[in-house]
Amino acid sequence: MGKKLSGSYVYLVLTLRIKINIEINIKRRTRASLRFAQRYPQPASRQCIYFNSLNLLAALNLSFVIRQETIVLIRMSQWNNTKSHIENGKNN
Repeated sequence: MGKKLSGSYVYLVLTLRIKINIEINIKRRTRASLRFAQRYPQPASRQCIYFNSLNLLAALNLSFVIRQETIVLIRMSQWNNTKSHIENGKNN
């Protein structure tokens, strides 16, 4: 039981690290596309902002999925912890 619980925590930490990396990449891309839009004429800057907005939407969607998975993992680990306490109480 302890190994499954620690495995879910490892997965939780990994998903949170992925989420943080995604958010850092979004910020970097947004800054880069804004700099690009300031330097170059209209059609190129519009296209860059359009692609950046698509990347942002995809990343936000992925971020939402990771958040939902994180909530499920926390609930599962809490339930497993409660279940192990109940089982230990029955054995004693």
